[in-house]
Amino acid sequence: SQLEVGGTNLNLDLLRPLLGLRRKLSGTMNFTAQFSGALQDPELGLSVDIRNGGINGLTFDSLVANAFYKNGQFNVEQALLTEGSNKVKGVGTIPFNPALRTLAEQRPMRFEISLVDASLSLLTLLTPQVQEAAGRLEGQVLLGGTPRQPQMTGRLTVRDGRIRLRSIVTMLEEVQADVAFSEDRMTIRTLTARLGSGTVSATGTVAIADFRLSRIEELRVRAQGARLEITPVFAGQVDADLTFSGPLGDPAHPPEVAGQAVLKEGDVVIAGASAGAGPGGRRPNLRFRQVRMVGGPGLALHLGRLRIEVKEGSAVLLGGTLRAPALDGDVTAERGTMTVFGQTFFLREGQARFLPQLGVIPIISAQAETRVGATRVFIEVQQALPDELGDRLILRSDPPMSRGEIVALLARQSSLAHLASGNVEAALRVELSRALFGQVGETIARALGLDEFTIQYDAAQPLQLRIGRLLVRDLFVTLTTVFHQERTRFIWALEW
Repeated sequence: SQLEVGGTNLNLDLLRPLLGLRRKLSGTMNFTAQFSGALQDPELGLSVDIRNGGINGLTFDSLVANAFYKNGQFNVEQALLTEGSNKVKGVGTIPFNPALRTLAEQRPMRFEISLVDASLSLLTLLTPQVQEAAGRLEGQVLLGGTPRQPQMTGRLTVRDGRIRLRSIVTMLEEVQADVAFSEDRMTIRTLTARLGSGTVSATGTVAIADFRLSRIEELRVRAQGARLEITPVFAGQVDADLTFSGPLGDPAHPPEVAGQAVLKEGDVVIAGASAGAGPGGRRPNLRFRQVRMVGGPGLALHLGRLRIEVKEGSAVLLGGTLRAPALDGDVTAERGTMTVFGQTFFLREGQARFLPQLGVIPIISAQAETRVGATRVFIEVQQALPDELGDRLILRSDPPMSRGEIVALLARQSSLAHLASGNVEAALRVELSRALFGQVGETIARALGLDEFTIQYDAAQPLQLRIGRLLVRDLFVTLTTVFHQERTRFIWALEW
C-alpha cells in the first residue's frame, strides 16, 4: 500500500509531540511524505522545507532536506541549513526507533557535517555568551559510533576571526584556531587572539557526550599584556596563566579554574553590600580554586570612597565561585585617596584585608591627611568595614583642634555647612555638583594620571576646576581654574 501526505505553512511546533521533544519549536514547514510497505516495517520518503526555524535558542533561516526511512535508518541524501551567509551541509544515515520516537541508541550511525561558506557568526546561534562573531570557519566532522557513544573525526579551522563575549567589553581580534575531533574528544590544538594591545592563547581537551560538551579535561589559557574590561569590576591589562577543568552543564558542580593572574595598569572596583556578593544573573558559574591575584604596576583598587594605588607584588587568593567570590589576603596601598566630608585625603598608609567569610568585603586600615587653608587634618581608621568608616574615623589636626572643630572646618568645604545654617537649597546645589561631576572626575583623573580632578558647581558661584598631583610623599601641587564671565583665573598652589 502507498500513501502520500503533504502540508504547507504548518507550525513547526506540531512536530514536537511526534518527536517526543520538550522544548518548543518555532518556524513554518512545508513537507511531502510518501508511505509504503507494511505497517509493522514501513518505508518513508520525506522532503522538508523549514523557514525561520528555531529550537532551544538555535535559530536559522532555512533547512531543506531530502531523506527516506527504511529498516530502522533515516538515510539523509541531502540536508542544507542556512543562516545568513552561513551554510552547513549534512549527509549520512541516522538510526531511529519509530515506536519510541527517539534515536536508536545502540545502532551504528554515520553522518558527515560540512561547513560551506560558513563564518564564526555561527557561534551566536550556539551560545548566548557570544554577542558578536565574524571570520572564516572551515572544516568538516564525521559522526560515527552510536548515538549513545558517538565517535567523531574531523577538523575545524578559524582564520582572521573576531569575537565579542557578553561579559567582556574588549573584543577578541585576529582569532586563529585549529580544533580536532577524535572519537569522544575535542582537542584545541592552537587558539590565539589579540585582546587590546596584548595576546591570549589556549590549548586543551574537552570531552563530548550525547553530542554535547560534557567535561573540560584540561584547558590552559594564557594572556600577555591583554586589555580586559569586565564592567563594572575591572578595566586594565592582564598577564595570566590559568587552567580550567571539570564538568559542564551541571549547575551544582561548575568547572574549576586554578593558576595566577597579574592585574596592572588599570582599576579594580570592589562593591558588595554583603558577604559573597558578586556577579550573578544568568552568567555561567565557575569555581575558583585558590587563584592567585597579583597587583602589578599602575593598579588602583576602589573601595567605595577609598581609592588606593596597590603596591606592586601585593597578592590575594581568589576562592568561591563567579557568582559568590571570596578573597583571602592583604592588599597594601602604595598611595591613594579617600573622600571624607567632600574633602580629598591623601593616604600615607593603607591596607585592605580580605577574609573568605566576608566574600569580597574588605577590612580597611588607613592613615591619610589633607590641608584646609593653613591647617593640616589627619584621619585614621583601624580594622573597619566600608560601612563603618564614618563612625570609626579618628580625627587630628596641626595646629591641634578638637574633633568638633575639625568637623566644622571640613564641613565648611561641603554642603554640611549649608545644612547647618538651614540653607537646604545651597546644600542641594553642592550635592548636585557631586552627582553630576564626581564620577566623571574620577574617570578623567585615572586617564590623565592625576590624584585629583574635581569640578565644583554652585548656581551662585562661578564654575571651578581643580586638578592635583602628589609630587613626592608630602608635596602636592594643584591648579584651580575659576571660570568667570569677565575673566578666567588660574591659581597654582603647593601644599605640604
